[in-house]
Amino acid sequence: MLCPLTIISSALIFCRYVSAVYEDDVAYVDWKVSLLGIPKAVASNGSWLAVLSDKDTVGVIDHEGRTVWSHLLDGSKSVALDRNALYVSGDQLSVFEFNSGELLYSLDKKTDCLNLKNGVVHVDGYEISNRELIETEFTASCFEISSPVTLGLGETLSWESTGVLTYHNVHDKIEWVREEGLAYADEAMFVNSELLNQGDTKYLEYINALKENKLSSFQAWATRLGMNTNRFIDSLKYLFSNFLTVLFLPEPPKQEFGLDQILVVKTMKGSIYALNTTDKGSIMWVYHDLEPVRLTRNTNISQMCVISKDDTVYTLSYDGDIISTSSLKEYTPQANSTESIIATIEINDTTLHSRRYGWSVKLPGKKVIDVAYRDPADATASITVPTKNNDVLYKFLNPYAAAIASYEGTDLIVTLIDTLSGRILSQATHPDPVIINEQYPFKMIYGEHWIAYTYLSLDKSMSYKISVWDLFETDQQNTRISKTEVIALQDSLVPYVQRRTWNMPFGNEPVYDLATSKTLYGASSRDIIFSREHRIESLPKYWLSTTGSTPNDIVYPEGSLISHRNELEKASLIVTGASGLESTYLLSALGGKDIFFTRITPSGEYDRIARTFPKLTLVGFMIALVFGSVTISPFVRNRTLRVQWR
Repeated sequence: MLCPLTIISSALIFCRYVSAVYEDDVAYVDWKVSLLGIPKAVASNGSWLAVLSDKDTVGVIDHEGRTVWSHLLDGSKSVALDRNALYVSGDQLSVFEFNSGELLYSLDKKTDCLNLKNGVVHVDGYEISNRELIETEFTASCFEISSPVTLGLGETLSWESTGVLTYHNVHDKIEWVREEGLAYADEAMFVNSELLNQGDTKYLEYINALKENKLSSFQAWATRLGMNTNRFIDSLKYLFSNFLTVLFLPEPPKQEFGLDQILVVKTMKGSIYALNTTDKGSIMWVYHDLEPVRLTRNTNISQMCVISKDDTVYTLSYDGDIISTSSLKEYTPQANSTESIIATIEINDTTLHSRRYGWSVKLPGKKVIDVAYRDPADATASITVPTKNNDVLYKFLNPYAAAIASYEGTDLIVTLIDTLSGRILSQATHPDPVIINEQYPFKMIYGEHWIAYTYLSLDKSMSYKISVWDLFETDQQNTRISKTEVIALQDSLVPYVQRRTWNMPFGNEPVYDLATSKTLYGASSRDIIFSREHRIESLPKYWLSTTGSTPNDIVYPEGSLISHRNELEKASLIVTGASGLESTYLLSALGGKDIFFTRITPSGEYDRIARTFPKLTLVGFMIALVFGSVTISPFVRNRTLRVQWR
């Protein structure tokens, strides 16, 4: 018979770790931070502030510095207030209800400046009253404001070049401060907590040793057993010292599952922010003086590297401490190394230059428009892809390959290159004429063994399309020809490439960014993620497989909307990261007027428990089993003894 103490302890341990997961269902953890940007026009009613930013975002900020509402209005020039409405001029005149942000009406009249007087709206030479417009000639134009701005009652609004907004009341006391620099995000990444596995550095040593093949199977098993034993002992100590807390008021140890990662954001204003993803995007730390040009990963999962304008490399911890400072020249990319490549190539129009090995490649077209490469932290669970006849093709997994897109006229050329040797591995001119500009951007990503890119086609459909390159070692099935030790400078493998194009289901609506999902071991289904005008959507990669039979016209599957109930406008940057749960990856959308975060399970919650899981019922059932076992056991022994005496 099982020891009752063992059963109860197991139940409580189960509850502790289950509670850490089921509290975090996907839509339950969504958050959105609304941003405006640096002001180019402001107006105040004495308590709330209306701001029109240089990102053409108009919004209202309350007396505590919180965004009440915001809208993106292209071509906006100025704002004005009366008691009930906010007026925005520009390519058209838009009038919003001040408290709710509801659009009351708009007039298709282009103007530059607004002035309110005695309840009547004067739009340069126009007068608007009761939604009526009297036409005259426009004469005035708006002047540019500069920091600080004195508002109607004597309060002031000031801002810095980094995007820090400060609001002083009429007594010159700071009422609130906002970090609007986040509205200019151009790069971001997730960084794991230093508290992973309760700060045990042996875990990191174990992971690195596995990557470098320094542990035998027995050594890996013994190390893992020791770590799990220590975790079990720590859990028992926690449970017996916090019995009621664990059972009724659980505080989930999110670090055990890699769910408490921070989002590190680099901005075009020269700042670096760390946002707490488990606290609605609150700012943990910020740097305004590092002059960053690039973020990159470190082999330590709780650290990151920042490359500055002068090629200085700062290594930062999860808590924002600068651990070390070095020069970019000290980083040398090597084959089969666990070190990430910080910078390998420079791009100047259509010429690529190696920063280390001295090669140069001239590409076709007038200008390089995008570069994509695989994330070094992206895991691969299987090196093969099944075919229709149950055979397999081996994936092309060169860690130094990069895809470069160049453009001239209506021609799009995509080149696959080995960034260590400078060797061109594959190159193709797209068969469709395309148009690429600010209104219709081109976006490209490099996944596990594939490349995907979106563009506006000038064929009869005049719609957005997505093209996919699947890269394999050879076209011969069940054949692997790659070497164990890759010498990329001499004989990099040339892949076999299969290409296919699909029609997107949203016509000529632009795609503002592309991304792919990342999970801990790469076993879950891959997603290709799209940023559209007001939403973030995803498609399973297997739907876009060149070896499959998906129709050319894509139809979104159920559950493809991953921004859920949130409306996001023109998010130009999507970042993803693996959590400690193989089923779940983290996603953030930035670059528009909002920062959005959520967690996604592309293959379902196979290692998670739903929020509705009856935890107390399970514990009660196990206690009842123990009670029943203890109660019935004497009767069973007596009956057995009587039978034996017969």
